[in-house]
Amino acid sequence: MRVRTEGLGAISSSLDDAPLTRLHLLAALALGIGELWNVVDINVSGILAAAFSGNASVISTRALSWLVASAYLGAFLGAPIFGWSADRYGRKVTLVATLVLLTVSTGSAALSAGVGWLILFRALSGLTIGAYVVVSVPYLAEIMPVRERGRMLLIVAGIGSVAAPMTLLGAHVLTDTGAGENAWRWICAACGIGSALTAALVLRLPESPRWLRSRQRADFADRAEGAFLSAAPFLRRPVIGASTSGVHASKAPPVEISSPDVRSVRLGLLLTFAVLLNVLSPWTTVGFPILSGAVLVDRGFSVTDSLLLSGLGGFGIVIGLFGASWKIDAL
Repeated sequence: MRVRTEGLGAISSSLDDAPLTRLHLLAALALGIGELWNVVDINVSGILAAAFSGNASVISTRALSWLVASAYLGAFLGAPIFGWSADRYGRKVTLVATLVLLTVSTGSAALSAGVGWLILFRALSGLTIGAYVVVSVPYLAEIMPVRERGRMLLIVAGIGSVAAPMTLLGAHVLTDTGAGENAWRWICAACGIGSALTAALVLRLPESPRWLRSRQRADFADRAEGAFLSAAPFLRRPVIGASTSGVHASKAPPVEISSPDVRSVRLGLLLTFAVLLNVLSPWTTVGFPILSGAVLVDRGFSVTDSLLLSGLGGFGIVIGLFGASWKIDAL
């Protein structure tokens, strides 16, 4: 991917050194709520696995496997497709598109009449699971002041992670009520409505000024940058130092390795390590929550108790993300 960088220096400095404003917080809140609905949709797979596990009269084992896997097959395609769209058409437009697709797919899943249709709509939902983080993280990183960037990214992730225990515990409550085995339909419907409202909120945000500048749309970039710079500061306090980059510049410069071969080897090792982390992490972060409910049902626990136990386990992620957000930028 080639990005034209003419004129990016000034706009990068202005946004990097800007105070944290209420518009920044609105953007973080909007993206966090959007992430929340995506995590709700992710956890629907676990609810379906627990609800249909061992019930061959409703769905076969093979069909259940496709149903659980369909969202992640969609995610495999969603990341590159919407990643390309974010570079071609803009961060905000693509974020809205993912939320609209989530609205349509989850709403349709809630009304689906058969397993085949449900698998199809879950696959469409999966497109947004793979795409949302790929688009939201660059947008947030491009608009946030550099000294608040790590904190805001973790807070957004923390807001989204609340959905894991919230969804499973909500399913636990709904299963005990009149919803019964159709609790997942109500959760899909709520996800669709929430995604639609979040899309309307994201429409109120400015486009990324850096992306606009990279596309040679200087007037729109100036307007978007001005919106962030002119917004009311969240905390009115003096900023120590002209810029964060200036603070780092006063330290001893890093030792540069002169050999291109050594740099290439180090880059290759880092890239390999990053790929391994991304390939292996879903085995625990995704696989365990989805399968735990089905395993508990197989061991004799009721569906409601399985959802309760799985939901309680999700609070660890919430605590970890919010706890780390207050120290990440100080490390």
